Amino acid sequence: MSKKYKIKKKITVPEGSSESKTASVPGRQKSIPRSISVLILFDRKTKIFLGALLLLYLILSSLKIHTSNIANWDMFFGLEKSESVISGKPRFIRMDEWMVATPALMGQIERGLPLENKANGDKNAPIVWGLPVKDISSLLRPSVWSYFIFDFEHAFAFSWNFNIFFFFISTFLLFMLITRNNFGLSVFAMLFIFLSAGIQWWSYLIGTYMMYLNGMFVAFIYLLYSKKLWHWIIFSSILIVCIFSFLAYLYPPWQVPLVYLYFFLLIGFLIGKKQFHLIREKWLIKAGVSQ
Repeated sequence: MSKKYKIKKKITVPEGSSESKTASVPGRQKSIPRSISVLILFDRKTKIFLGALLLLYLILSSLKIHTSNIANWDMFFGLEKSESVISGKPRFIRMDEWMVATPALMGQIERGLPLENKANGDKNAPIVWGLPVKDISSLLRPSVWSYFIFDFEHAFAFSWNFNIFFFFISTFLLFMLITRNNFGLSVFAMLFIFLSAGIQWWSYLIGTYMMYLNGMFVAFIYLLYSKKLWHWIIFSSILIVCIFSFLAYLYPPWQVPLVYLYFFLLIGFLIGKKQFHLIREKWLIKAGVSQ
């Protein structure tokens, strides 16, 4: 009679994969259990990358460096060349920003951030425009916080650069999530989308909408798969802030198609992950916390 032998195969699990109970991390001896921590793997290079983005945001904003096209006004005041431009040139075609939105912002600042400003429309038009207002709702809009802290030039730089650098951060985290922590691909996707014509053409407004949708997506996924109360509170808060900020600058022709895009992306992610039992755990409590 012949003996039967079992052959054991060593299966290598991709870093941060949700298909196994453990995932090894390069440079560490211990393994990370399958849990909320491996949705996005915050290893050393990820932390350095995110820290560098935040540091660059603070430095450029503190130096009042931004990419607004407001320098176009210098031509109307008789200057042949703007003295405020460090590199490149202001784009005349982006007049919705430098001729409409930014002057409206300046008028709002001059009037003391009122809820009603007839120069920008009737009733509560400044809120629909996404302008800063002296109202409790501004607590849910981190992009305008700088106007309550700094002088106008610094506040403008911090607010403008917020939409760029937090687009970088949110897009990077989104792709880290959907690519199962492929760092290189996530960085490439972040830059590829930011440098695309659709975003560069219109002064990053589409990117601003995407930034908040990225935040909604990541926060919602963490809310679904998390098991700790403090996680639910944090991610529910992020979700609420992103939803409110997304709606604060109302322009449905761009917002509606993007919502469809992210909805199908969410459905695809949930189907691919196949961990519906984690979603069902304490779902009533999760729903209650997020209200």
